[in-house]
Amino acid sequence: MTFQKKLGIAATLLALVLPSRIAAQNASYGMVTHYLDNNLGSAMTNLGAGFVRLDFDWWAIETSQGQYDFSAKWNDVLQAQSRGLQVFATLAYTPTWAGGGVDHHDPPTNINDWIDFVTTTAQEFNGYIIYWGIWNEPDSTQFLTNPSYYPTLVSTARTALKAVNSSNVVLGPEVSSGGVVNGYYSWFMNNYASLVDIVTVHYYNDGTNATKWVDNFMDTRVLPYRNGREVWMTETGRNYCDPSGQQNHYLGVLQNFQPRRSWWTKLFFFDLYEFPSCSDAILYPSYYERPAFYTYQSWISSHP
Repeated sequence: MTFQKKLGIAATLLALVLPSRIAAQNASYGMVTHYLDNNLGSAMTNLGAGFVRLDFDWWAIETSQGQYDFSAKWNDVLQAQSRGLQVFATLAYTPTWAGGGVDHHDPPTNINDWIDFVTTTAQEFNGYIIYWGIWNEPDSTQFLTNPSYYPTLVSTARTALKAVNSSNVVLGPEVSSGGVVNGYYSWFMNNYASLVDIVTVHYYNDGTNATKWVDNFMDTRVLPYRNGREVWMTETGRNYCDPSGQQNHYLGVLQNFQPRRSWWTKLFFFDLYEFPSCSDAILYPSYYERPAFYTYQSWISSHP
């Protein structure tokens, strides 16, 4: 995409948004949106949160070696920019051609293919994105079939990102609740903390975690191992099948976030929109707001 075309799209999108509302987006709060079209962009503007977490799936961007299609990602990024939203981009998931033709969650068979992807993506969005997350829940074989390989992914990505722009910020280890509780998080931070600039964790209370609520989880499991770095919770949520449960989860997490903001600096909920009627989303499939949306919106407005 040419620079002129980028500016043209950005100008069109800017016309959709009130400038006063752009200034109101609060970057302490975010949502996992996966992508960002006009419907989701409008919802984010109304919500007041200032960050979106977007999927930058390797397999979807580089469908064959050396062939990149960034058009969908440019639509997302320019939509975010037009609305005063900052982007946290998650780099993850191997194309079949780079992973032995098996599974998107396998590590690449040649680490140089991963380095090329990270470098090319960082160059493409240089000046538009500085916050880069490396993989998603690498502690779980559901997302990375060899969790011990994760430090290699982070170290090579870090080198590539910093080479493109020294201001790029590397975030990780992006672990699940289980990865915090079972020691994967502490193992990574004890041995590889220098690879990340900002610590990222996820929290879901599904009734099986050793820690049953977020205050204990953050204070006893996350805080002691942060190695002086700020912490972002980049996923937490609750299924809407229990509407009051979803709303109460949002309020409870927000109440525990507030007194810890000196070190737990950003909070992202999962997620803004999914089509199934029973999901973690705070928008209905029709894009109308669920009760948890208003709970979050009110909190952002009253707790800058």
